[in-house]
Amino acid sequence: MHATWHFEGGLAAAENPLSIKARVSATSGSCYFFRVIASPASNWRRWFPLLGTLASLLVVPFSFEAMAQPASDGAGRAQALFVEGAALLDKGEVALACPKLEAAVTLTRREALGGMLVLEECYERVGKLASAWGLASEIVGKARASGQTERADEAQRRYEALSPRLHKIALKFEPKTLELDGLRVLVNGVEQPRQALESPIPVDAGALVVQVSATGSEPVETRFEVPEAPGESSVIVAGPAPQTKKQPSDVVPQTSYWGAQRIAGVSIAAVGALSSGAGLILAGVAASNYDAAFEEQRCSGEPLLCDDVGPIDAARGLGDLATGFVLAGLGLATVGVVVWLTGSDAVELAPANAARVQLGFKAGAVFLEVKSW
Repeated sequence: MHATWHFEGGLAAAENPLSIKARVSATSGSCYFFRVIASPASNWRRWFPLLGTLASLLVVPFSFEAMAQPASDGAGRAQALFVEGAALLDKGEVALACPKLEAAVTLTRREALGGMLVLEECYERVGKLASAWGLASEIVGKARASGQTERADEAQRRYEALSPRLHKIALKFEPKTLELDGLRVLVNGVEQPRQALESPIPVDAGALVVQVSATGSEPVETRFEVPEAPGESSVIVAGPAPQTKKQPSDVVPQTSYWGAQRIAGVSIAAVGALSSGAGLILAGVAASNYDAAFEEQRCSGEPLLCDDVGPIDAARGLGDLATGFVLAGLGLATVGVVVWLTGSDAVELAPANAARVQLGFKAGAVFLEVKSW
């Protein structure tokens, strides 16, 4: 499309002569230009009427270009799907026709009421009476709002004819389920208003899936087979299951050789070793005291005769105490070793990239280890 406008105007005053020439060329993808010639000393306020005229001429080519645009791909696709679906419906292949008609209605944003009436017929013929009934109700409202009386009357007639043929279900919940926070109920994937959960609703014949979920709970599904005959059924819906605690993604399990039992075993053995060491030290002191007392008290003979047996008896008592420490230490050390050998690894949860300082024993030495994971 090509359009050309010419405009010439002049405005004269004794001191401000003005001459304006404009040429507008409109072609698909073309440029738009104006050429203005004016006296440098002209008064700009006197140009406003002519400039307004030029601005209006600039807008006109855009409107021509918009009218020249072809129909959108979405509208063309919708028309093609509708033709295919209608042809299949005429042949009686309703199972293939309905999906194409549904896609066509979706592409037209549910504004093509004629196509919606054909889809309603397809739903009815395929046995989806509740879907057909709901679609007829939608058409009635839209047709009356847009003044399409004939289509509104036709949709109303179908709506009334379908009403007694519907099968309705009433969902039954435990009282505690209805009190849950964040309760959501989906019937065949469509969320139901919380205020009308226990009101009977029309549904298509066949498989029915009711999914219930709530805050902090796992979704639970209840399945039910809806009969084709008109009537009403009650469905007892299971409440959502408590949510299982999941291990946070940033917490990883770590295995440690030094479990609680092994630490306890090492601790007991260490106490036993200290006790035996103390006993050996006391035994050395007792032996030294005994030798010194033996010489100082001029002890001799068998049985032993001394000037004073007190220091000798004291040395013997200290020796007996040392023996007790050594034996007790050996016993504790034995118990500690058994506890340590029968211990198992410890599993602990630690945040990722965390560091841990660990005290351990290896090859008879104490070591300090820092681990990071």
